[in-house]
Amino acid sequence: MSDKYLAFTLLPLGIVLTITSLFVFAIGWDKLKGYLESGSVNGQVVTSLADSPFPIKVNAALHELDGSLFADTNITSDGHFELAEITPGDYQISISGNGFRTLKKAISVFPKRSTEVGSVPLQFDVLMLGEKENVPSYRYAAIHKSKDGNLWALGFQSKDNHSTYKVLRKRSGVWNEVIIPQFKGAIQAISVNSLGNSLLIGSAGNGAVLSRNNGQSWEQLEFDNDIWGAKDSAELPDKSWVIAAVGGKRYQYSTGVILKSNDEGASWHRKIEIEDSINKILVLSSGRVLFSTASPKNRANIYYSDDYGESWDVATIPEDYKLRGISDIIETQDGILYAGNIDGSNWKGDFTKGGVILQSQDNGLSWTEFYSNSKWRGVNALFENDEKHLFVWNGADINVTFDRGSEWSNFGQTGAGYKRTLFDQGEELYVIGGQSIYRFDSSVFSPVGFNKRLKSAQ
Repeated sequence: MSDKYLAFTLLPLGIVLTITSLFVFAIGWDKLKGYLESGSVNGQVVTSLADSPFPIKVNAALHELDGSLFADTNITSDGHFELAEITPGDYQISISGNGFRTLKKAISVFPKRSTEVGSVPLQFDVLMLGEKENVPSYRYAAIHKSKDGNLWALGFQSKDNHSTYKVLRKRSGVWNEVIIPQFKGAIQAISVNSLGNSLLIGSAGNGAVLSRNNGQSWEQLEFDNDIWGAKDSAELPDKSWVIAAVGGKRYQYSTGVILKSNDEGASWHRKIEIEDSINKILVLSSGRVLFSTASPKNRANIYYSDDYGESWDVATIPEDYKLRGISDIIETQDGILYAGNIDGSNWKGDFTKGGVILQSQDNGLSWTEFYSNSKWRGVNALFENDEKHLFVWNGADINVTFDRGSEWSNFGQTGAGYKRTLFDQGEELYVIGGQSIYRFDSSVFSPVGFNKRLKSAQ
């Protein structure tokens, strides 16, 4: 074969290869140019649990404005994330993971630059890690496990100035409504407690009822005519019973009355009557009995009794505090007492605003400020776990301190509840979120337990 023939034969092939090479080069150049002009996105995700902050998969995703996914990556073990080779433009970045509330943020990416998202605080969604109870959508005021192992929940709804209530019982894993004929006309069922082997449920409007046979039948408790409600009750060490009763003009701001029975509810006797309403009764391990109050006149306080409710004295709280009310009181494993306030922001008068935690180290005789936060909406519930970490509910969030108040972290959101949201029932903890009830193993409320629950929920 001649050289001319060979050259003539290879000429078309060379042209094809040249065109192909130019085409491939053009594509490669566009990619190379895009790479050279691309930007990146960096950030650091932080949570309140610094110990093993990311025990599960947490994802950072970049979406275009039409919602389509452009790029995503997993958070590293130290909370860092980076998205590289991002075409310049406007995006929305979202940070999500099981047990966390998804965070979304609009960002812009620029050529040859790194867009620093900065420190991204990720909040736990506590309710995602609990078991949601199959209950009607109501506002729940109280949850209690009776001595027979049944769970009781009191809920209500208000619409067009009319209230309806529900008394629910969970037996053998199933919730059912319990009809209490004596409560016909009551606007709410507001308290439930075990007294001896009996169960007492208090109402707003129709006093209180007692069941001596695990809820099969009910008897109306006989009070004086001016008593129309029962906000709390307790059994004392001497086996007597006390009730935080509501008296005075019906459905208006009322008086608080402590009633006591020495014959298992057959008869009741007034022991103290005050112009303020009584919120909660607490029996201490020492036998001392406390109750907290709510006041329209800036004078909410704590009372104590050393003779099983026969007589009462007023505890000492900071003089400069003008408290709308004291909602919850707990005794910790170390014998220290804590009490939380009702925020006065929505009430007329010069009330102390925000959240205040009071502390007593002398069994409730005197109280000092332990912590305050003007951004909290009161301190409506307190809980101490087995590791001695203190949890508070401030109206919508659960906050926790692992070092007895030096630092506080947001443990998670629950949504709005009614007055209280945490109900400690031994090995189980019930949380009211919105108009539902969620059940937790109490061990979840600790850094180790929470991380374990996060992992198991994947």
